[in-house]
Amino acid sequence: MIIVILNQNPIPIKGDHMPKLNKTEYTDYNITLNQALNIQMNRPIIATDKYMNAPAYVSASYLNISGNRGKAKLNVNVRAGKGTNHHIFGQLKKVRLQS
Repeated sequence: MIIVILNQNPIPIKGDHMPKLNKTEYTDYNITLNQALNIQMNRPIIATDKYMNAPAYVSASYLNISGNRGKAKLNVNVRAGKGTNHHIFGQLKKVRLQS
């Protein structure tokens, strides 16, 4: 037997009469949607780029640079040092040339 709480009232359900239930729970935070949005938007921006100031390397074979223009192959590994034995920070997703 399963006891289902419906509108704070217990309802026993037995055997073949047990319906398939999708359970949804709600929490009342006693604030409006606009208040919740303001809380979220007024928080400081959290920097998630922990390697932001660390030197990073991509193999030159994936780069084609001429003057202040260039192209790079995307989704290649960005590493902490020269060579494949160094830590991988992530993969190259966007390229911006800066002089």
